Amino acid sequence: MFRLGRRTFEREWAALAGPAVLQVTQGELLIGAGEELARAVAGDLVSLAPGGERRVRAAQAVAHGELLEIDAELARTARELCAAPTGGGAEATLDRRGSDAARAGARLLRELALAERADTDAGRLRCAALCVEALARIAEARPAEQPPRAIGSRGSERNARLRRAIDELRSLPLDEIALPRFARRAGLSQRHASRLFQLELGVSFREHVAELRLARAKALLRDTGMSVIEVAGETGWSSLAHFNSVFRRRVGATPSRYRSGAESAPRVERATRRAIPCSQAPRRGSPA
Repeated sequence: MFRLGRRTFEREWAALAGPAVLQVTQGELLIGAGEELARAVAGDLVSLAPGGERRVRAAQAVAHGELLEIDAELARTARELCAAPTGGGAEATLDRRGSDAARAGARLLRELALAERADTDAGRLRCAALCVEALARIAEARPAEQPPRAIGSRGSERNARLRRAIDELRSLPLDEIALPRFARRAGLSQRHASRLFQLELGVSFREHVAELRLARAKALLRDTGMSVIEVAGETGWSSLAHFNSVFRRRVGATPSRYRSGAESAPRVERATRRAIPCSQAPRRGSPA
């Protein structure tokens, strides 16, 4: 009939389908709808109508919430009993903490948890009644509420430019990857571009560029005879010591050991890798 429990979200996108009610209890969540993003903080209430779906993830390391998922069959039965029309209304709404709607939703989740623990006929009837009340709240039009919306003022168009600029990074030579150019490509200020970049990918612009450089370095170590110091210079590190330190910390081995491991791979695997046509191999100065 329903599932109610604590849910943990990390920085991988997860899908939520309605009918459901989610109260954010700790951390911050990003809510995606197509090309739009909204941020929900502790105390906010997210409601998903039957048939509605949103992707969600933690804005930072982790976030927690209390999630009520109502069986779709129960929702259909409730609509039939009251002769309610299907459809209409918003697929998803976001009630901000402190609002009457958010407080009422939090109270309903607490009452449902108490009724579920009773495990009696009366308790089960109370659970069913509270689920129907939750469905009514999802369908209720509230003037103060707004659906999850894009961060910033230019919405979908701006987010589309941001994603195109992110995709372009992989095709650029490493020495051309810089925040000012990225911000210009996305049509944003550097500060705004940096913030939205982290919201979208979960890492900073600098960290992402470091990962691109490391990917390029790993490809050069595997597939060329360049020395380690040449690879460090080719991928833009300020010194061999810095390259060795970052590579070991992120990859788990020094560049020399990584190359030794690649060279000791099965002969068939190495032959296949070296048989890649030149047109598909990483080009000098570009990320792998």
